[in-house]
Amino acid sequence: PEQIKYIMAAKGTVYFNSFEFGAADATVVGEGTFIDSDDDAHGMVFSNVGGAQRSNYLLLPGDVFTHAKETQATSIAVWVNRGNESVSSAYMWSPLLTAYGAAPSGNTNTFPMLACQYRGVLQINCGGWCDFTDDINAAGANKLYHDGTDWLSDGKWHLYTAVFTPKNAKVYFDGELKNEWNVSGEGDNNVIAGLFNAGDQLSYVCLGGNQAWNWGDNDPGFWFDDVAIYNIELTQADIQAILDSKK
Repeated sequence: PEQIKYIMAAKGTVYFNSFEFGAADATVVGEGTFIDSDDDAHGMVFSNVGGAQRSNYLLLPGDVFTHAKETQATSIAVWVNRGNESVSSAYMWSPLLTAYGAAPSGNTNTFPMLACQYRGVLQINCGGWCDFTDDINAAGANKLYHDGTDWLSDGKWHLYTAVFTPKNAKVYFDGELKNEWNVSGEGDNNVIAGLFNAGDQLSYVCLGGNQAWNWGDNDPGFWFDDVAIYNIELTQADIQAILDSKK
């Protein structure tokens, strides 16, 4: 819709794909396809194939994380529906979006990396690293949203948003803050800024799969729509505007 295109353009969009014309500038890896969601608010969406490992995902353009050196902020937003999945435990460890320096080789990946996990946690190892552990969570512990707390279990569309600045990261579901971390920006396991300053190293960007390393976690059979990368820190008001655009 024109409204969401305006919102994206007005708020520092680096990349946006609605899938209304298929892959556009993305590349299907594996057996995923584009389908009509039968939902007027979403239209054509990317339908991934689950069950495999590092085999099925959508490869985004390799420059989407290269635009944030000046702004020192990155935000990721994407609509997600569990789509082809029906059992929460089947995808409880799956990724939503991952990025590396190269395609997987020998069924594993190498540094650098960014991982946005479906269950609401994050990892970065790019020009400094952070595992976003319990001790730096603003609430004192990471809360996991999977299996019995599956946020996609209702089979409806939900908006995932991850927001990064040099000393803070947040994960939102449908505009509600679910996890937040504060880092020092110095020393081991406390560096986010590499995501902005060395983002050009993250040239293999995967939506819907390609789990980190040689872990046995499957690519989820989710549906995806309106994936966007920004070089700004989205506020809750910005996220609400994206939510409102689908009403």
